[in-house]
Parts: sequence; structure tokens; C-alpha cells
Amino acid sequence: MPVCRLNAENPVFRAPLLFILIITFLCFLIFILHEYLTRVKHGIREIGAKQYQCFSTISDNSDDFRQNLLRPLLIERVPGTPGNARARQFIISKLQSINMWDIELDTFDEMTP
Repeated sequence: MPVCRLNAENPVFRAPLLFILIITFLCFLIFILHEYLTRVKHGIREIGAKQYQCFSTISDNSDDFRQNLLRPLLIERVPGTPGNARARQFIISKLQSINMWDIELDTFDEMTP
């Protein structure tokens, strides 16, 4: 009875090993291409120092944000209290000042589910 010994020299052993290596390489290639195409699809790219400075000056209004937008909302706003009414009125007036939305209020006194 013939005995089959597996070693690297045996062509029967070499074919599956080559197949596994090819499949592994193809999976790696697909992974790399997927990462690249995802970046291209979403437009992710590095920005230079000049562009970064431009963005930083545009977004450097954190004091204005805190004073004009957060401060009126950082109050106690328990439903039915004057603080709640002031916060609601502030949000409504800000949205109306942008003039992009029609504001409709749906007020009710029922418990929410």
C-alpha cells in the first residue's frame, strides 16, 4: 500500500499552498482597494497649513457661540416654568431670524409616553 507523505517538494502539496497564497493576496488587495475607494468616495484628503489657518479663523467664534447661543439655554428649564418659556422663545426667535423655516408650535399638557 503506497504511503503519501506531505512535504514541500510534493506537487500535490504545492498546489493547495499556492491556491491559499493567491486567495490571501487577493483578499489583501481587495481590502487595500476598498480603503482607497472609500477615501476617494467620501472625499477625505489632507489639508495644508494655509487651508487649516483659513478654517481656524472661520470657526474661531467660540466666545460668540457661548455668549449668544449657549448662555440663554443654560438655565433651569423645568416644564411649565418661566425658564422653560424663555428658552422656548429664544429657540423660536433664533429659527425665525434665520428665515429658513416656518415655525409651528404643537403645545399640549398631556404626559408623554
